[in-house]
Amino acid sequence: SQDADEIYYKLDSEQRKKMSKPSVDKTFYADWNSMMVSSLLEAYAVTAEEKFISQALAVYESLWKKTVSGNFVLHFAANNAPNNIFKDYLWLLKASIDCHQFTQEKRFLENSKQLAEIIMEKFYDKANGWFFDILPKEDIGLLAEPLKPVPENSLAAILLAKLSALTGDEKYLQLANST
Repeated sequence: SQDADEIYYKLDSEQRKKMSKPSVDKTFYADWNSMMVSSLLEAYAVTAEEKFISQALAVYESLWKKTVSGNFVLHFAANNAPNNIFKDYLWLLKASIDCHQFTQEKRFLENSKQLAEIIMEKFYDKANGWFFDILPKEDIGLLAEPLKPVPENSLAAILLAKLSALTGDEKYLQLANST
């Protein structure tokens, strides 16, 4: 993303040449890049332009390499600290399922199953159902209390149902139905 430098962007090209350019944030975020993978695959589905699928797979490869570390998905690549933000895992699960559906490559399905298992273990409220947005931690106010956001839980249910259909494993569908 770029700084919201309103003055710079109101100038014409000649005036911009006289100023320094706004800084660009090159942070590689797991959730946003996962969304980009899925969007590029959708663009390929609509246009049949090969560049979109090759870009999607390149971003996915980089995403998996930079943000997946054992049973953790890092929120951003430079962090190296384990992340406990549900949406990062969830959007990477969606990107993995989408990559599998577009390519039929088994490795994407294996990645999907790995992520689903991690999500179920870390974030699912076994006592009351649904997924927490974060893991409990010591913090102040609402940051100390995990929530169960409807949009993320809805997406989780859809993805688990898809994963059940792709693998034939009923446990994913059961969990989707209880979310």
